[in-house]
Amino acid sequence: MQIFAGVLMQTSAGKLELSATDMELSIRTGLDADVGGEGSAVVPGRLLGDIVRQLPADEVEIEYQAEENTLLVTSGSASYRLRTYAVEDFPRLPEVEGAPTSALDAEPLLEAIACVGRAAGRPALGACGNGGVSHHRYRTAHDAARDLRAGPARD
Repeated sequence: MQIFAGVLMQTSAGKLELSATDMELSIRTGLDADVGGEGSAVVPGRLLGDIVRQLPADEVEIEYQAEENTLLVTSGSASYRLRTYAVEDFPRLPEVEGAPTSALDAEPLLEAIACVGRAAGRPALGACGNGGVSHHRYRTAHDAARDLRAGPARD
């Protein structure tokens, strides 16, 4: 389904929240923003990521144009129009208020993913994650035919 390739962008009082899911894994993050009003739009995630990586280091202005079903992304002299998907088609994500969460530094997380990413890219992968016994942590990935362990994980 095309909607699973989308990122839900929701604005509210001083916040921009981004959400994405493939129905196995859901990711939600927020950031402070100068918001002109409340609203939601679902845009193609990969295209949005490609555009953001190319933008100059200026402020980014994002404007949803409901009558055209487009999102206008502007920064410096760069300007892009993205077609949006129907917000009502985006799956409802579970609320996680009060659920235990973990904060991770980006660099060790990327290192861990790189260690097991090759196995994770295989079509028959069963699982990928972090494990540990006592004070020794390690990264693992496995499928029906093989187990990979990279470790020890660094704290």
